[in-house]
Amino acid sequence: MPTFETMPGFYKFIFVYFEPLSEVGPFVTSLMWGPRWFYNELVPPTGPPPETLDPRSTIAVWQLTICYMLMCIVTSLGYRAARDLLSRDLAGQERMIGVFLSSLALADVRPFIT
Repeated sequence: MPTFETMPGFYKFIFVYFEPLSEVGPFVTSLMWGPRWFYNELVPPTGPPPETLDPRSTIAVWQLTICYMLMCIVTSLGYRAARDLLSRDLAGQERMIGVFLSSLALADVRPFIT
């Protein structure tokens, strides 16, 4: 198995294993309990939870759920591809991982910019 010097120890655990697992969670819970449950977890309550969702809300929740799954696949496979394909090129590994981490950081920061 190729080494992954760019992301050792704790960082490897967080970004290669824990983060993809946490991103697959919303996808699985939406499949198990439906989009209404996920919607009620996302939107602050202003009264009793709705019994049914309008089609626009349902589509938005499913799109968000699919985005979580897409992020899981991209990060999981992307980090492993960087490790396997660039095992002898540590500078290339660092550039590739830098692109992944920068895009994740941008996605985390964007909601706070108004």
